[in-house]
Amino acid sequence: MKKIIATVLAMVMALALCTTAFAAEQKYDVYDAESTDGTVIAGMNDLTLKYNKADKDAKQIAYYNLLDASGNIVRALATETGNYVAVDKASDADYVVKYAGKNTVALYLVAADAVVYENGEGTAYTELGKKCGQYNYKAAGYTTSDKFYTAINEADDEVYLFVKGHNSDATLLVDGKVIAVDTIGKLSDKVVQHTWVIDNEKLTAKCSACGATGKVYEKYAEVPSGATAEQVAGKWVVADKTATKPADGTSSPKTFDAGIAMYVGMALTSVAGSAVVIGKKKEF
Repeated sequence: MKKIIATVLAMVMALALCTTAFAAEQKYDVYDAESTDGTVIAGMNDLTLKYNKADKDAKQIAYYNLLDASGNIVRALATETGNYVAVDKASDADYVVKYAGKNTVALYLVAADAVVYENGEGTAYTELGKKCGQYNYKAAGYTTSDKFYTAINEADDEVYLFVKGHNSDATLLVDGKVIAVDTIGKLSDKVVQHTWVIDNEKLTAKCSACGATGKVYEKYAEVPSGATAEQVAGKWVVADKTATKPADGTSSPKTFDAGIAMYVGMALTSVAGSAVVIGKKKEF
């Protein structure tokens, strides 16, 4: 009797699995998030959703595609890429997706210009101005409405500065979203430079503009391993870590290693107008 019951239960479970496998695929209708008339967008009804999971190795965020009955990607607007990212609320969305023929919301979507962050993860950059270690954005032709970001370039392990989309030659992941940005350049080359005055007796240096201090070494071989050294008037200056903060506004070891020169060790103007060379002492 027990064997019979077990066999029946197994058959019931198998039947349930088959029913699920052959069940009709869920359909959805898409609405304009800003529309108040409750009308489905033309051609955006009875669609299916394709979910594309995030892939950190490929620098790709998770996103959705809307598919028609033939499996073709459908776009709400012809100018869109056809890639959509889920958001938490209607006020942040471009589109509201509901279960077909119902008024129940399945999810909120926003059109994505890009889903791959080719230039890595970005951090908001706010060290803007005319002081040493800051980026003089006004002199570069930008305004207060422009937004700036930094990211580490994997190719040279240096920190680069970006501004949110003008020509959009790069993409960054910022706060979970991929944004289009322009590459301004290596941060250490773009910020206002220190003007070091060297005390040859004490072997110390001080910036006449901002008061930052540093130690002076007569030979590059004397520079501590891992330090960023700046050549001034034939000597090497290493800015004190406590003198100023990194240019990206963080204090993480990674930011310092990747380019402490971002803020505290920038290219500088020597006392006698001599050429400036910045180098990071490496261990061998």
